[in-house]
Amino acid sequence: MAGTFPFDTAGTAIGDLPVLDGAKNLKDFSFVFDFAAGDSMEFWWIPFGQEKHRFPFAGGCTAVMAPDLYPFLQSKQLVGLLGGLAGAAEYETIIGVPGSATAGMEPQSVTHLIIIVFILLGNTVYFMTRRRSGTV
Repeated sequence: MAGTFPFDTAGTAIGDLPVLDGAKNLKDFSFVFDFAAGDSMEFWWIPFGQEKHRFPFAGGCTAVMAPDLYPFLQSKQLVGLLGGLAGAAEYETIIGVPGSATAGMEPQSVTHLIIIVFILLGNTVYFMTRRRSGTV
């Protein structure tokens, strides 16, 4: 790994990181967890890491990504998945330490309800306007 990634993002040499003592390649990891906001899990970690080296792999992702990753849970290529804010809040509940994800669930739910109200309002106005103009 040091040949491919000699330094971390802070400029520390990979060999100086205690967490990587004894880790020469991905085979040396007993567990990998990826926090992702892109396609790193399904296009990179699973085919080039987990499938090749067979380490237990889990991840956390944005809510819109989670449905794309469910098949990997079913095939056991992922051993766990925190899908979006709800997944993070579920994890906080399981470990008994409510945090920012748990606190964020109520505002997110209210926001979703407001969006639904605006959609209903917009559709109502649209159809009322069409009915008045006789185009319905």
